[in-house]
Amino acid sequence: MNANKLNLRQKKLIQQLAELKQKDQLIEPINPFPLGLMSYVIYLRSKFNLRFESLSDLEILTLAGYLGFQWNRSGVTKLYFVTDLGMSVLDDPHFITPADYDRYRNLHESLEFFDDISEQPPMDDSIQSLVTADFKYLTQTLKVLTTEVVSKPNLEEVTAKINLTEKLIERKTGKCSETQEAIQLIGQQLLLAIRENGHTNQTQTAARALLVFSLWNQEIILQQGLR
Repeated sequence: MNANKLNLRQKKLIQQLAELKQKDQLIEPINPFPLGLMSYVIYLRSKFNLRFESLSDLEILTLAGYLGFQWNRSGVTKLYFVTDLGMSVLDDPHFITPADYDRYRNLHESLEFFDDISEQPPMDDSIQSLVTADFKYLTQTLKVLTTEVVSKPNLEEVTAKINLTEKLIERKTGKCSETQEAIQLIGQQLLLAIRENGHTNQTQTAARALLVFSLWNQEIILQQGLR
C-alpha cells in the first residue's frame, strides 16, 4: 500500500510509534488496551501513554507494511510491532505533506454546516485538523495568527520567543526553564490581544490563536517528556 493511501491520522500514528521505539519507550509487541468504544491506549515506558481512536488504523498500517503482527497465546488478539519500513518514516521529511492536511481539512469541512454563515464563518483551519497537527504545523500557524492579533510594539518579541522555542524543541537543546519563560510571555501577549480586541472582528482570530497556542504548548510538554 502506497503511503499516499494513508490518511493524516494514520501517518501521525506511525510517526509517533516509530519515535517512541527509537527512544526505547515503546513496549513491543504492542498490545492496545480499549478504554471505550472509540478509544484505545498503548502503555509506554514513561509517565505518558499513547491514546488513539481507531484500532483499524493499526490494521491499515499493517497492510501497508509499517507494522507487523503476531498472535497472542490464545490466538484471538493481534500484537503489533514497528517494522523497518515503519522506522524509515523518521528519516522521510516528506512522509506527511501539506496535501495530507488539505485532504483532512476538506473532509471535515464537507461534514460541517452553519445556520448563518454571517454569524459563524468557518475557520481556515478546522479544530479537528489543529488537534492532530504536528509541532511544525502548529508553530507555523501560531506565527501567522500572532502577526494578525498581537500589537506591533510587542510582535517582534513574541515572534522571537516563538522562534527560540521552536529551535530549542527541534534541536532538543536548552533547559525547560527557557521554554517555560518564552511560553509564558507568548501566552500573556495573546490574552492581552483578546482583551484589546474586545468584540471586534478580530475576536475570533485572537481566540483561535489562543487555541493553537494551547495545542502548541501541549505538544512542547510531550516533546520534553519524551527526551
